Amino acid sequence: MRISNITAVHIPSFINFEINKIYMKQVVLNIDEKKYKFFMELVKNFDFITVTTEDAVKKQTLKEIAQGMQAAMLADKGKIKTRSAKSFLNEF
Repeated sequence: MRISNITAVHIPSFINFEINKIYMKQVVLNIDEKKYKFFMELVKNFDFITVTTEDAVKKQTLKEIAQGMQAAMLADKGKIKTRSAKSFLNEF
């Protein structure tokens, strides 16, 4: 019997700061392929669990990379205001 690896991670958002945002913990599970379908059906029945597929994560990541590239191009052309890395890091 294979035991799943469980890792709890909290990923802060450094790009989008939102007020009154509900923060949730994220858990990454490695599920045996034979038990995957059963497990997904099980967790979908809990109203406090949001399931995000790998495809959705990849799509969101590509979207954020494209937005970053667009911002970099606009900054390079002088069309948006930028600040130094030192100024950014001083916020932390």
